Amino acid sequence: MNLDSACSIFEFGAGCTRFSWHLESDLRSKVSYDVQDVTYVNFDYLKEEADSAHIGKIQDVDNNYDIIFSTFVWEHITDPQSTLQHLLILLKPGGSIFIVSPRYEFPFYISPSEKHLSKIKRFF
Repeated sequence: MNLDSACSIFEFGAGCTRFSWHLESDLRSKVSYDVQDVTYVNFDYLKEEADSAHIGKIQDVDNNYDIIFSTFVWEHITDPQSTLQHLLILLKPGGSIFIVSPRYEFPFYISPSEKHLSKIKRFF
């Protein structure tokens, strides 16, 4: 990737991200950094950290990005397949998606995204 031109980065489920803190000042000027979250709790903070902050469904985002990433978000998503399909639409050709998520291996663990389901549906 040529960093002489802007690189567009999108973080979904940003929460109280610290990503922009890790960019050196000369690199930050070459990066377009957008974020998304589903709640307004951190909105004022996100507006300061990112070039653009979107609060709402991921399906309402319609820009294109070179890099898309999330950290510790997937375990909260109720429809990961449609989320991933939309992220692939947002991804520029040759771009990359990075997903960091916890790995739960203990029996009968219920992820936060499933807690609204009945006990029978959770079992299956």
